[in-house]
Amino acid sequence: MAKKVVEKKEAAKENVVKEENVVKEENVVKEIVAKENESTENISKIGQHRHARGRFWLQVDRQTKSTFESSEEAEQAGDTIKKAHPIVQVSVYDSIESTQKVLT
Repeated sequence: MAKKVVEKKEAAKENVVKEENVVKEENVVKEIVAKENESTENISKIGQHRHARGRFWLQVDRQTKSTFESSEEAEQAGDTIKKAHPIVQVSVYDSIESTQKVLT
């Protein structure tokens, strides 16, 4: 009988530790998302009825998702998307020179 009580207490302690780890992981994910949101504040979104403002257009599967003033910013955002979703085609289109660079 005492053995069962000890086992229940140990199981309860393990559950508390697991719950604490889950909370820590959730906090880390929230911090990462917050950092990503801060870094993407300067991105102008493109919609069906909005005109592109920046020179460099970030395109995913030939659909313009956002624009940037410099090619480096567009390529950095494209690399982030490509790392997260390696199957999609990500490219940066230069609207002035009419050239397109596919990111691999």
